[in-house]
Amino acid sequence: MTESQQHKCDDCQKLFSRYEHLVRHINSARPTMLSVAEFPTDRNERPHVCSFCSRSFARSDVLTRHITLHTRPATAMTKDRRHRIHRACTNCKSSKLKCDGLKPTCTRCNQRGKQCSFMAEMPKPEPFTPASPPPTKKLRLPSISSWAPDLF
Repeated sequence: MTESQQHKCDDCQKLFSRYEHLVRHINSARPTMLSVAEFPTDRNERPHVCSFCSRSFARSDVLTRHITLHTRPATAMTKDRRHRIHRACTNCKSSKLKCDGLKPTCTRCNQRGKQCSFMAEMPKPEPFTPASPPPTKKLRLPSISSWAPDLF
């Protein structure tokens, strides 16, 4: 975006790609230009309050986005949330695709008509405890006299 396409603040010369962002910047930087009713008296004031949960916000657009969490259907809320699975089936793993982990057949394998199988879980290694340090492997180095006899 060129400088001519951007919106510039006359006071600080800061550039904004959107006119609304420049207006918000001016309103927050120069409270004297606003009427008393338009501008909060305290910078930390949050005048926009959610009617559902009483949470407050400094900006009305953030409140509007927040209200959609309360007003959208319950099925949409559960559909958006992804549940973490710990193991992908072998087909999804080899294709590097997100697996939903449903058993006996995950959704992707079911749609593609493939045989769905999950690898057997490997036993977890025992955690390290200070009382029993892991065994150290001793390395045996050849003596220096065997490979550099002229030095001694």
